[in-house]
Amino acid sequence: MTISNEDLNTITQQLGREPEGVQEIPIRGKDGRPVVIRVRSMVRGKPFPNLFWLTDPILKKEIDKVEATGLIKNLENEILKADEDFKNRLIQDHINYIELRLKYMQEEEDLKDLRPEYLEALKTKGIGGLSDYSRVRCLHMHFAHYLVSGNSVGEWLENRFSLKEYL
Repeated sequence: MTISNEDLNTITQQLGREPEGVQEIPIRGKDGRPVVIRVRSMVRGKPFPNLFWLTDPILKKEIDKVEATGLIKNLENEILKADEDFKNRLIQDHINYIELRLKYMQEEEDLKDLRPEYLEALKTKGIGGLSDYSRVRCLHMHFAHYLVSGNSVGEWLENRFSLKEYL
């Protein structure tokens, strides 16, 4: 899928900086604006843990508000500890993310040319570069992943805050 100069200009405005490593725009709003971008797993010659990046400023602001309430700490310290099924789905989300990252990398890059420590990081680091798959680093990344291919934390956010209405 070709990304137009207009798309890149919009993404630059949304992020407040030029995007690096943009590969595609898997999710667009009803008006066609980029909502989620997919980026390369290697940016500036180093591993980049964020496969999907939420660019829509309204959604970002709404998720910022949710994060500001301490929801990540509440998720990790109470909700995930009380709900083993949810915790197991989160762990699977991290594994699925890694598998998807490697699939894209196999299609776009020559994995044999990567430094072994970089390849190891990309094979073991989950959403947001986490090694501990029972943790949540950033709700924005989980929601972006949810919009593209499903994610339990993103689904949980949608069920509580109806964030898709901003698309």
